This record gives sequence, structure tokens and C-alpha cells, in this order.
Amino acid sequence: MTDIIQASVSTPTLSVADVLVSEADGYAEFVVRLNAPATANVSVQYATESGTASSSYDYVGLSGTLNFAPGVTTQTVRVALRDDTTAETAESMFLKLYNPSANVKLANDRAQATLVDVDMWVSDTNGNSALDAAEKANLSIRDVVVDEKAGVATFELVLSKATTESFSIA
Repeated sequence: MTDIIQASVSTPTLSVADVLVSEADGYAEFVVRLNAPATANVSVQYATESGTASSSYDYVGLSGTLNFAPGVTTQTVRVALRDDTTAETAESMFLKLYNPSANVKLANDRAQATLVDVDMWVSDTNGNSALDAAEKANLSIRDVVVDEKAGVATFELVLSKATTESFSIA
């Protein structure tokens, strides 16, 4: 009698990563990844969602379907940004993944784009020869992503205003 051993085949998963872009870049690119090549076509629908950024003023809303042919592991969704001359604080918008094909799972269904405005510079706007609190840039840490398996923690830092001077963080 011959024993037949079947290897278990896990269902591939899709994920999308957060991005940090300048409003002046003209677009935000979300990379959607399959964790392993699929043996059949994989698809997922996507749509943009407003956070603090608005599709009326800050970006061009869109929706569609991504199709992954067998062996393809990455697709990109490019969202057009509306550059303006209004000084704004950093804003956010999202890409939502939904309705995946039956042969794939979603590892995460949403990613954030942080839009940093380049129209806002650190400067002495009141002319008193000093930078007051409202004139200084603020540095913030976005969500921390921890990959326990790899032993890595990723911190994304966001500066609220552009600066022409270098600085360090201690």
C-alpha cells in the first residue's frame, strides 16, 4: 500500500501599506501585496475614503478592481493629489480594500495616506526675530508597526511643517 502525503496549501493574503507623501508629489501610491504568488487569478475591489483630507479639495477620489494574474504579487493604486497654495497641517485619506475573490484573504483592509503640505514653512511670521510656539514645526509619531517574528518595530515620523534646517532627535 502506498501512502499519499498531501501538502497543505495556505490561502494567500492581501495587504496594503500606509504611505507618507508631500502634497506637491502629485499623487499617493498605495502598494497592494500578495504574501505569496497565487496559482489562479486573484481580485479585490478598492475605494478611497476621506479622513481629514477631502476628495473635493485634497485628492481625487476613485474606486476600481485590482486583478492579480498567477505569479503576480504586487499592484499599485495611484491616487491623484490636488496641490494648492493654502497652508494646511498634515491631512489623511484612506484606501479601503473589499470584496476579495474567494481564493484570497485580506490581511488588512485599509491603509492611510498622510498628506504633508509643503506650503507651510517654519518661519518668523510675526517678525519678532524669534520662533514662537505656533511658528515651530511639530514632530509626531504615527502608529507603531511591530513585526514580532522579525523582531522589528517601525516608527513613522511626521513633521507638521517643512524646514530648511537640519535637526536631530535625541
